[in-house]
Amino acid sequence: MGWYKWRRIWLGIDLGSSNTRICVDGRGVVLNEPSVVALSDGQVIAVGRDAFKTAGRLPRGFTIFSPIAAGLVTDRQIAQSMLSFFLAKAIGKMRFTEVTASVAIPSALNEMEEQMFLATLEGGGVDEVELLDKSLAAAWGAGVRVEEARGCLLLDVGGGRSEAAVLSCNDVVCRSVKRMGGEQFETDIVRYVKREYGVLIGTQAARQAKELVGMTRERKAASEIEVSGRDLMSGLPKSVRLDNHKIRQAVSCSVEELFELVKAVLVKTPPELVSDIMKRGVVLSGGGGRMPGLAERLAAEIGIGVSWSYDPLCDVINGINRMEEELPEANDLKLAAFL
Repeated sequence: MGWYKWRRIWLGIDLGSSNTRICVDGRGVVLNEPSVVALSDGQVIAVGRDAFKTAGRLPRGFTIFSPIAAGLVTDRQIAQSMLSFFLAKAIGKMRFTEVTASVAIPSALNEMEEQMFLATLEGGGVDEVELLDKSLAAAWGAGVRVEEARGCLLLDVGGGRSEAAVLSCNDVVCRSVKRMGGEQFETDIVRYVKREYGVLIGTQAARQAKELVGMTRERKAASEIEVSGRDLMSGLPKSVRLDNHKIRQAVSCSVEELFELVKAVLVKTPPELVSDIMKRGVVLSGGGGRMPGLAERLAAEIGIGVSWSYDPLCDVINGINRMEEELPEANDLKLAAFL
């Protein structure tokens, strides 16, 4: 009988609606890919970046599917297949490897939703899991000094979920959550172009318009982008030029929802912490809100300074990595550790 040497490896995992990110102990972030798969007759044929490149370009019978929506697992089997692929890509051969992972999950999950996450992680190849609060991890990754007895407000805008959280002393004091994010902005732009110009564009074109042009202030010189789609009357290709004013109109209702989210958490915040937040400002995190002019619009609406973190797309995964390095004994920050 042969003897096999088992290796033990620690990972940090951010299983998001738009992207999955993985960091490895001592190596930092090693994987950052879209949380999508390409399916044919229910079978996975491509995962991550390879699947994302085919969005809108596949023949009939093929579909692009995201098994994570609004931060929740919506299809466990497909999510497990996706995670297995990502883990193998991140660390190589899984055989004779014991995987321990710290995973940031959204707050306010019910028992069934949390169990779905745990079952996905186990089926995807994780042997032992530690669940962390996603807002707390994002704050650590953004470089916010949450360990101090001072209030700070973090607005994390994900792909399908947004959360405003007030933090102090390495804990979340209060929070407000809304199941909408950057994907809603893209849907708004698609609908606007369809309504105003009778042209159907894809979500990737809408995402480019959101991220490159955005909703900068009126007095700034208008920037433009040309997006192409299908004219709904003639069926022929047609291009439309979108400037920041048009995008502002397209996303105004969804942006208002973010304002209301921040206001909702401020109403629940103790006065002493509100005073801290007035001095420190609001920190914007997450890839879903990458839109020029959003921070300025939010600041004007709530009367508090708003600034982006240094690396908003990777705040959560960077925070998981930092927490593992700097808080190895911080058991009070763990929500669970079992499988």
